[in-house]
Amino acid sequence: SGIDLVLLDVMMPRLDGFAVLERVRADPAIRHVPIIMISALDDMTSIVRCIEAGAEDYLPKPFDPVLLKARVAACMEKKRLRDAERELLAQVAAWNTELERRVAEQVQEVERFSVMRRFVPPQLVEVLEAGGTSMLQSHRAEITVLFCDLRGFTSFAERRRPGWTAAAIAFIICAITQLCK
Repeated sequence: SGIDLVLLDVMMPRLDGFAVLERVRADPAIRHVPIIMISALDDMTSIVRCIEAGAEDYLPKPFDPVLLKARVAACMEKKRLRDAERELLAQVAAWNTELERRVAEQVQEVERFSVMRRFVPPQLVEVLEAGGTSMLQSHRAEITVLFCDLRGFTSFAERRRPGWTAAAIAFIICAITQLCK
């Protein structure tokens, strides 16, 4: 976590630099750390093998300190940019998670109002969508309910215009009201 750069010699006792390089690149926790290979081997095969295995650079021994300093600076700049990219990707992932949560909430709300539209007058749904919930507060009032089963009403209403049907219902209610008095 605190390693910014590794200078790795190819020729080492027990475990050579090639094996160390392969193990570092196989470990997700440290694979992003830049590695500059340094070796007395100056054959092209060793250089290519290191670069293909994931080394940032290769310097043959004896190396020029000015060249080493320049290559270290270049690797550190690349690492800084990669670290910034990883941080930005983490932010984007967090934003995506938050956006997905918000979208899911909004989809639920749309679905809730969609279901409500099947059973509630559209005017009430519009008021609720706008945030007006005061009309849902409890109200007490004395009312009278009259239930009438008018024989043949469905076929009667289907053959008439809505205005004419409403007028017929109003007439029937007036007649029943007069009878109840």
